[in-house]
Amino acid sequence: MTKNKFIFFSSKYNQDDDSQFSDSDDDNVDPTDRLYQIKPKMHMRKDEPEARPRAAIFRFRDNEYSTHAEVKYLLETQLGVRVKTVQYDPLDIRATKPDVYSRWIVEFCNDMDLNKALQKGLVVGKDKLIFYKHDDIATREVKSFKYFQSVLKAKHKFKSKQTKSSRSESSKMSATSFGKSKRQTSTQSTQITSDLFD
Repeated sequence: MTKNKFIFFSSKYNQDDDSQFSDSDDDNVDPTDRLYQIKPKMHMRKDEPEARPRAAIFRFRDNEYSTHAEVKYLLETQLGVRVKTVQYDPLDIRATKPDVYSRWIVEFCNDMDLNKALQKGLVVGKDKLIFYKHDDIATREVKSFKYFQSVLKAKHKFKSKQTKSSRSESSKMSATSFGKSKRQTSTQSTQITSDLFD
């Protein structure tokens, strides 16, 4: 169950998300050029994926944007970089929520091109698309999963203690009631015997 659990940090554009990596888009307006900063989502993962030191993650405002070839063309022409691979990461499908924003994983040919994308981002309309290193996000996703697991274990441990405590109290009450009943029966028997011999 927890393997497919997703965390999405809250956003004004997506009120149904449980949580989301980015801040609200409306709160990330660059006052100099009035561009809305669009940051990628993240989800929990159990195991850290293979390192991709020259890869970065970003997203568009929605999931309707173009093909791999068009994304690659946009990156190379606007940033003047060389792109090795472009991968679509369908978080909306894996989360079974169509309103969850998916993301793109881009692998660059060298560190210089990666750093240029991280520093500049992409501009699409009034949106500035922010890039994050793939490995940094992957590490944070694993940490989120471990934290989530620790919370579940703590809740389970707390419930177990409550159950044991309730059972212990019930046993004590039963023992006390049984002791009182036994003493009352003994007293009554003594009284009856005494009456018979008077």
